[in-house]
Amino acid sequence: MGEDENLIRWGHLETFSPNKTFGFMVSLKTARGLREAAGAWHIIRLHALVKAGQHASNYEVVTATIPGADPS
Repeated sequence: MGEDENLIRWGHLETFSPNKTFGFMVSLKTARGLREAAGAWHIIRLHALVKAGQHASNYEVVTATIPGADPS
């Protein structure tokens, strides 16, 4: 089974970095399209307006087990 080029993978930057930063996450298909366009036009512009804050918090992660038919 091949890789789905339309998926956007999960990733992150340093959570409490002393440097303010931002990153775009795009699918492999979009990345390849941007690379091709950059080769043809030499200019790619992405724009984002980011309003964010930092505060201590927590989140819950759901974990489950699906038992199989093999007893071992």
